Amino acid sequence: MSNFVNITNKVNSFLLSLFMFTIIFISLFGPKDNFLDFSLVASYLGFFLLLSVDKFKVTSEYIVIVLLCMGYCIYSLLIFIFLMPDEYQPILRAFRALFSTIALGFIFSNIRCDLNKLLNIYVLALLIHAIAIISVILMPEIRPFLDTYTGYTGKILPIRSCGLLSGYDSAGFLCLLGVILSFSMFVFKGRKGNLYLFSLLIFLMAIFLTGRFSIVLGIMLNFFILAYLLFKGSIKLKVISPVILFMFVLTFVNFVLPLFTSIDQLAEYVGHYESSIDFSKSYGVGGYDALTERMWIFPDSFLGLLFGLGIDPPVDIGYVRILFMVGIVGFTILLGTYIYVGVKSYKIFRTSLNHTCNRFTNVKLTSIKVASCVMLMLIVLIFIFNVKLLFFHSRIFYELMIILFFSTLRSYKDVIRANGVFYKQG
Repeated sequence: MSNFVNITNKVNSFLLSLFMFTIIFISLFGPKDNFLDFSLVASYLGFFLLLSVDKFKVTSEYIVIVLLCMGYCIYSLLIFIFLMPDEYQPILRAFRALFSTIALGFIFSNIRCDLNKLLNIYVLALLIHAIAIISVILMPEIRPFLDTYTGYTGKILPIRSCGLLSGYDSAGFLCLLGVILSFSMFVFKGRKGNLYLFSLLIFLMAIFLTGRFSIVLGIMLNFFILAYLLFKGSIKLKVISPVILFMFVLTFVNFVLPLFTSIDQLAEYVGHYESSIDFSKSYGVGGYDALTERMWIFPDSFLGLLFGLGIDPPVDIGYVRILFMVGIVGFTILLGTYIYVGVKSYKIFRTSLNHTCNRFTNVKLTSIKVASCVMLMLIVLIFIFNVKLLFFHSRIFYELMIILFFSTLRSYKDVIRANGVFYKQG
């Protein structure tokens, strides 16, 4: 009888993990066709997970974030009503974020999903994306199939791939997050974390096949990781580090640096480079002057800058687009959600990092450390990438933040309830 119960529990656990993977994968890589966004299906599917919950609860954090999103929606609606712009995108973006917050926040505040399992699901989902990026380069014949799935209609460029997304910068963002997640698992999990070095390598390789902005950040992350392996890693890792560094420099000089030939400041430096591949066609043409003249523009009037114009201008820079949509006032309301989540995540990370408790399993403590650390870096990346594109309240990344935050918060509160106060280490 006990064997039957064990088998039943394992089957149920596997089915739950499979269903969770489906929800995570759809929320990240669900295709979009105009107003039809399949990533929202994840929110509807998630409600089935609530069938196993006996008692529902609404946390104070959930209420605060919902109210902040609701305030931003009301403000966006008022701008739309008073100015009557021709564009619906700004207000639809706001209400989409509100729906995701209400649905996903409530679901992941209540379901009993193991946080360690959720993190591994994210690693797997992001790894599939990274492998898709590399596969498109190695097997170009699969590109039309992926482009049809993602809806990518842009120009096909050599040695570049979007993977399972429809934009190079978005694809690079998720690879960077995969690097951060894998490295955090490696650092905090001890010997068991060595398995994540493989996924770390795949993510680093995939980054250099996406957007130029992601490549720059990937280079910085790579040097940080190499420094960590060299100075804090085991003897085996210290021996491997110089080899990895040599391979990285060789790859950078021969393949990455020529990608920047379209930038005026580097054109002269890499002008001597010769290759059978025209790397300059792999990235947009333009330099610093083009960026400042065509991208860093602002509303003409003071009132437009303060309250917004309700329009989405034809520029890339996210901060500029937000100012045109909702102005400084609306941007301040929007930032409230990210600042609140960031502060809460920092408190959880600091507490779990510096303290322990008397009846605490290492797996749960490690998972909380990793999840809160990744949350902080996710928010930092969103702020950085908004210099390039609009990532605030953006599909995929906002849902990712909501799911991870409320899952981490729920796990953290469960530990507090079960173990009482934390005791400082040492």
